[in-house]
Amino acid sequence: MRHQPTEQLIEDAPAARAHRAPAFSLRWAIEYLAWLFIIFALAGIFALAVLSPAFAGISAGIKASKERGFARIIIGFSDLPKFESEVAAGIFILSFDKPVDVDVAQVPEDIPEYVGLIRRDPDGRALRIALTRPFQVNIMEAGLELFIDLLPPDWKGLPPPLPAATVKALTERALEVERKQAEEAEQRKAARIPYKLKVRLARHPTFSRIVFQWNKFVTFNLSRKGRTVELKFDKSAKANLSQLKADPPKFLQNIATQDTAEGMTMRLTVDEDVDVRGYREGLSYVLDLTGPDALAEASSAALADKIAAENNPAGSKKTA
Repeated sequence: MRHQPTEQLIEDAPAARAHRAPAFSLRWAIEYLAWLFIIFALAGIFALAVLSPAFAGISAGIKASKERGFARIIIGFSDLPKFESEVAAGIFILSFDKPVDVDVAQVPEDIPEYVGLIRRDPDGRALRIALTRPFQVNIMEAGLELFIDLLPPDWKGLPPPLPAATVKALTERALEVERKQAEEAEQRKAARIPYKLKVRLARHPTFSRIVFQWNKFVTFNLSRKGRTVELKFDKSAKANLSQLKADPPKFLQNIATQDTAEGMTMRLTVDEDVDVRGYREGLSYVLDLTGPDALAEASSAALADKIAAENNPAGSKKTA
């Protein structure tokens, strides 16, 4: 076996390291980028969690005031959280199931005889109120507000009531909720009733009237192109058109129905010179087909009225 001289091995070592260096640097760069990606991904997930509604805190405002023989603290929430309360060693603790963001610095200044210090826990899930005396604490919930009354130890009788304005607002809100519930119940009841349509016909010498009578409210859209008239409803129902098809009225040549994704379309074929007008009447839609004779008579009558008005101006006085 041939052995290379030691000097040659030493001389070849730097060349070998130089040959392996690019591969090592590339692998190191890939690992570095992979770790950066993982770190940024975790940071993004954490940011989304912090900004999510479940993690976000509830905003609140607080005010305190002296009343007749007691103090009242009112906390108004953007969304009322679940809460628990207790008094331990002269400290009133109000705990929440969600973080609450509220500035409490003003409370001890407003009622110093009742509150010596108030602190919000760092996580926002509790308020700790140092009472100056062993007060009785009464809490009332009203909508999105909590009324916390600090009553003296010798307080007798019923606790103070809610303000009249608050009671009025709660009553109005309850009535509004009751009204909405009644409307929703009525809508659910109406939704169970199927839409029904009756088609009635009235024949006159100068026009024909077709009445589309619905049992519930629907919307209409009337359009015409040449001899074709389309009456679109936003609901559909079976309609008995046998009378119209068997013995169509004057000015109507044909009528057909077509169910659509938006409801139903009535397609009428009318005479070329017929005038078509429609209007709502209660839950019904009235369609009038007026012939040219009636239009001519109406024009003649309008012209006669105009001539009469010109010959006898309004406000003119007859002389003797």
